[in-house]
Amino acid sequence: MIERYNSEQLRLMVENPLWYREIQSQRRRREFGAGVLALAQGANPLQRLEQTRERLYEQFEQLLAEQVVALGSGRDWDQERQSVDTIVLHHTGRKPGLTRERLNAMHLLRLYVPIYANPLPSHDIYGTEEAISSGHQRHGQDVFWAYHWLVRSDGEAERLLNDDELGWHAGNWDVNRRSVAICIDDDLMDCAPNGAVLEGIARIMSEQYSDITISPATVLGHSEVTKTDCPGPQFVSGWKMQLLDKLQ
Repeated sequence: MIERYNSEQLRLMVENPLWYREIQSQRRRREFGAGVLALAQGANPLQRLEQTRERLYEQFEQLLAEQVVALGSGRDWDQERQSVDTIVLHHTGRKPGLTRERLNAMHLLRLYVPIYANPLPSHDIYGTEEAISSGHQRHGQDVFWAYHWLVRSDGEAERLLNDDELGWHAGNWDVNRRSVAICIDDDLMDCAPNGAVLEGIARIMSEQYSDITISPATVLGHSEVTKTDCPGPQFVSGWKMQLLDKLQ
């Protein structure tokens, strides 16, 4: 059985505004340990690592719901937001049905923690001791979603971030500042999205972003911005053009 983070220790840890430093350090140690243990037991290291991560996502989802995680309040990243001229497509890389709550915990840990724990010298939080802040709130609670839209397998779209809110999704700050992110609630590593999903994305583009000139240069996959498999290997040479054809 994979070791969980000790719940009480974790709860005490996140009361410190700089908790993310210790979490980043512990994640590395635990994930390394999980991989070594899996190899020693003849198990699949990648599966073991994923299970370890899922346990932490689960615990942080609960801690965020209880509002016990120390977070900042003064940072306004949206001041850097620019006019939207690009749409970036993503996939969750998971089975359909990902909840907003789990996605929120995932993005806090995957995106905000590494940046705050190890900011680049060029970043304006470098060398500071600052609590994590997204500048985004829903119902009085901080949210860390990177996407503006989440499209379910039936084509229904859920709004996450507003268009004037900056999402940390593309792995490129310039693109983040001037783009919206549309994410498909599915794992597209071995398949293309179904017709309902493509129709749902096309509907978002035509109804919400009619002022953007739709072209291969303005509708990008995450993999066209930075080195990643997202939104799946069939995007660039396959369903990207299917999607653009629906908007002609």
